[in-house]
Amino acid sequence: MLFYLRVGLSRGSTSRVAYANFKADKFCYLNITSLTTQLVEHDKYCALACLEISSCFSYNLAAVSDINGKRLCELLPSDKYNNSDKFVKSNFFYHYSIAVSKSSESFPGTFFNKNIEKINAFMDLFGDKMSISSDR
Repeated sequence: MLFYLRVGLSRGSTSRVAYANFKADKFCYLNITSLTTQLVEHDKYCALACLEISSCFSYNLAAVSDINGKRLCELLPSDKYNNSDKFVKSNFFYHYSIAVSKSSESFPGTFFNKNIEKINAFMDLFGDKMSISSDR
């Protein structure tokens, strides 16, 4: 028997480090009201912006940069799992949501992340250091 388990997000006032593991759905868009929008120079900064807002659980990111090299980032208060009826194909956006794993009851930590881009964002909440990595 398979079930879905939410994984990949940790942010709290008692932790020095916050992190999120986002999966990309290329050319998809979650059509819900955003918390905020911003222009970012690098896609990973959208992940960091989402991580900084406790009510952010996913984001839409423009698939291509504008003439100034920036991409529109829409921070969202929910995800595709809770709004599947509003999750649509798009020629202009990628949708990123917090990683969810499929696992069996006997192996709850097993991950199946085939053919999905992952972005791991880490932010030191009490210092100036910031590390961003991308796994492909």
